[in-house]
Amino acid sequence: MTTQNELLQYFANCPINSTHSHHLKDHEFGDISLFKIISRTYVNWIMNDFLEDGEAARRKFLEKYRCNSYATWLVRAIEDIYSVGVPLSLESWDAYDEAIRQAYQSGEHHLDILKNQCGYARVILDKYDDPGSDNGHPDLFAPTLRCDAFFNGYDPALRSHDGVSAYDYIRFREKMSLTEYIAEMKGYIRQCVSSGGVIALKVGMAYERDLHFDNREKTLAVKAFLNPQAAAEDVRAFQDYVMHKLLELAAELGLPVQIHTGLASLKGTNAMALCNLIEEYPSVQFDLFHGSFPWTDDILALAHNFNNVYVDLCWLPIISTTRAIAFIKEALEVTDAERILWGCDTWTSEESYGAVLAGRYCLARALGELVDEGRFDMAYAKRLGVNILYKNAKALFDL
Repeated sequence: MTTQNELLQYFANCPINSTHSHHLKDHEFGDISLFKIISRTYVNWIMNDFLEDGEAARRKFLEKYRCNSYATWLVRAIEDIYSVGVPLSLESWDAYDEAIRQAYQSGEHHLDILKNQCGYARVILDKYDDPGSDNGHPDLFAPTLRCDAFFNGYDPALRSHDGVSAYDYIRFREKMSLTEYIAEMKGYIRQCVSSGGVIALKVGMAYERDLHFDNREKTLAVKAFLNPQAAAEDVRAFQDYVMHKLLELAAELGLPVQIHTGLASLKGTNAMALCNLIEEYPSVQFDLFHGSFPWTDDILALAHNFNNVYVDLCWLPIISTTRAIAFIKEALEVTDAERILWGCDTWTSEESYGAVLAGRYCLARALGELVDEGRFDMAYAKRLGVNILYKNAKALFDL
């Protein structure tokens, strides 16, 4: 047996704590089909013409997009879960579709996949359209609180890119001051932590702007507050101010802060843009997502220099499996055994299982190569894998 295969077998029996998921609510798994599963995954991001089921769309998925990492791991997961006996093809598509429909006759099927096939102990849930939710399953899902709406609270009519307003959660008053707004925001977050089980804060503003947040004076931030006609520079000052107030609260409450880096608007969304925040708030633990792909060197440099930076592999193995393998090796070289994490970053159970398969594969490849090179022995490689899949997240988030 090769080193890689021994590690793969070992990791297949390890429990997992996933640091990041957008898993759909129970009712959203009704009337499911193979087509609907694919349309709710990252495959749909690149295959934006997959609008309706039919032979043309199926052929395009199988012939044009099958090489893409998203599709590769999704197909492997579907073939493994539903066991039709032959690979997914035009000829077997309907058989897989029927197997999926039959399985989803049980309302527990999507959860069974997460618990039994993915092997999740806990999953940190980012319900960006319902911040702080545990989907009604607190035994499995631990909520992180998506804070993006608070960055747009300068305009009561404005909603985040996820359709959420700050005033869905805090009380709006006509003559509200910026001081009162920040107090309401902090009060809401404290309540979510004390009574709602929130274990972290999440910032996904890379979908709306760059990730450099200056430490702005209140006198600058207030210019945009309750001012729908605010100049772009004033809006930026407001958002910068909010970010620093969130980090102050995170430090006070001992909450890790999860930040989306890399793929998004692609304009200043590389992790190095966060350097000033990481340096200014040394007591805040920054869980930086996605390896900052494609700027993976950024997170490696930050993690090397700052012990409050955690390298989160979530999403990366299904973005680019090849890059993820190299990244894991480099991350181990420049950080330590306790600051690398993994998460699925998916909406459906099938794609989540695909992410698990990809994560295990990348870990086995990376660690196997390091063992074969004589960097360390098999026992230590297994320990590292368990840390990345389970122990490090358990320790950081007190799961």
